[in-house]
Amino acid sequence: MNASAQPQVLGQNLVWVTAAIPAGESRFIEYRAQAAQNGRFVNTALVEAHALDGSGGASAAASATVTVGEATARAEAGWMPPEWGLDRSEMICDDEIAGEGV
Repeated sequence: MNASAQPQVLGQNLVWVTAAIPAGESRFIEYRAQAAQNGRFVNTALVEAHALDGSGGASAAASATVTVGEATARAEAGWMPPEWGLDRSEMICDDEIAGEGV
């Protein structure tokens, strides 16, 4: 629907290429999407970093799943979502505001 930075659209993938990010700093890209139908959707982020001098690089991936449609409840004993330090204070959906969400 929208994003804090304009992505390249490659099929169903959104790709962001950033300028150099100094060691120890971070950049955030926020985006909103809307499901066209009910179902289970997986959002996967792949980050690739390359040294400017060509001396090496690394990559990391993370994913999150959301189910749109029928409400389901499932919890694994002792499981907690990872503490990634994400701030969702500005990402509250309308159902949560109406008291219908969890």
